[in-house]
Amino acid sequence: MRWYTRPALVIASCTSVLLFNPATQSSLSQIEPIQPDPANAPKIISIEFPAQIVPDGKAVQGKVNFEAPKADIYQAEFKILKAIDPKDGSDSRNRSELQDITYDPRIKGQSKGSFPFTIKTKIEQIVTIAITLSGESSGRGPSKEFSFTALIPSSVGTLKWSIQIGTSTASSPAIGSDGTIYIGSDDNKLYAINPNNNVKWTFRTSDDVDSSPAIGSDDVIYIGSNDGKVYALTPDGRQKWAFPTQDRVQSTAVIGNDGTIYVGSQDRRIYALNPEGSLKITFPLSGSIGNSSPTIGSDGTVYIGTVDGKIHAILSVSQNIASSPWPMFLNNPRHTGSAR
Repeated sequence: MRWYTRPALVIASCTSVLLFNPATQSSLSQIEPIQPDPANAPKIISIEFPAQIVPDGKAVQGKVNFEAPKADIYQAEFKILKAIDPKDGSDSRNRSELQDITYDPRIKGQSKGSFPFTIKTKIEQIVTIAITLSGESSGRGPSKEFSFTALIPSSVGTLKWSIQIGTSTASSPAIGSDGTIYIGSDDNKLYAINPNNNVKWTFRTSDDVDSSPAIGSDDVIYIGSNDGKVYALTPDGRQKWAFPTQDRVQSTAVIGNDGTIYVGSQDRRIYALNPEGSLKITFPLSGSIGNSSPTIGSDGTVYIGTVDGKIHAILSVSQNIASSPWPMFLNNPRHTGSAR
C-alpha cells in the first residue's frame, strides 16, 4: 500500500491511492483511450458516508456501492466540486488544500458489489465530491455526488444566525447548488438567503407560502402558494411562469427525471406540469391534498396522500426522481434534508 497525503484531506482505498495533480497525471496518460460503451459502463448505485464528521485528522470510512455489467472497474475518480467555510460561506478549497484523486480500486469479476474509501480532514468545511467509475473495456460511467460537513464538536449546536421572515412559517428550507437557502413564509414571500444570512432576494405571491421549495437540475425553483398557483422562479428571483390550480397549494412539488413537475392542490387533484409551465396531465383524487407531498418510485409510480386518510399510487411518464440540488420535499425519498 502506498499513501500520498496532503495536510487537509485524504481520500484513500484499501489498496492504493493516487493524488491527481500535474506531478502524477502522467501515470494516467499511459492508459490507452477507451471506446465509450455507456450501456455497460460502471454505475454507482449509492454512496455511504456520514453526513457530519469531526475534523480531527482521523480517517472516516465510506463505501461506494456499484454495478459493473462488464465486471471490471479499473479507475475511481474523486473530484472536489465545492468546499465551503460554514462560518462565512466562503470557498475553502485553497485554504484546506483539497485534492482531486484517481486510483484503481482493483475490481475484477464483480458485476455488483462495493469498495471502501476513507476521508481525513482537519478543516471545518462543507464538502461536495463527485465520484466517477471507469471500466477497462466500457469507459466512464455517470458521476454521483455526495456531501458531508466537518465541524469541531464545540461548534455543533451553536447558533450561527437567525433572521426574521414574517411572523411564522410552515415551509421547510431547500438548499440550492450554490448553497442558497430557499424558504416560504406567511408574509406571502419566498426568501432566498445566503449561507452567511444575507437575504439575496424575495418573491411575493398573493397569499401565504406554506409550501416548501423544490429545485430542478437547471436550478429553477418551484414553489406553491395559498393563492392557488405553482410558481417557477429563476435562481435570481425572476418569475418564469405561474400555473393556476383551483385551491391552495401547500404540497411540495417533486421533479421527475424527465423534468416533469408533480404537485398536489387542495382542489383534490395532483398536477403533472411540463418544465415550461404547461399542463401535461391532471389526476383527480378522492380527497384534498393538504401538506402531503408526492414522491416517485423507481418504476415511475407517483405516491401522494389525501386528507380523507388514503394514499394513492399513480402511474406516470417519469422513471425516477430528478438528479438535481433539491428535487422534492426534504431533498430525497429518505427525507434526510441533507444537501448533496
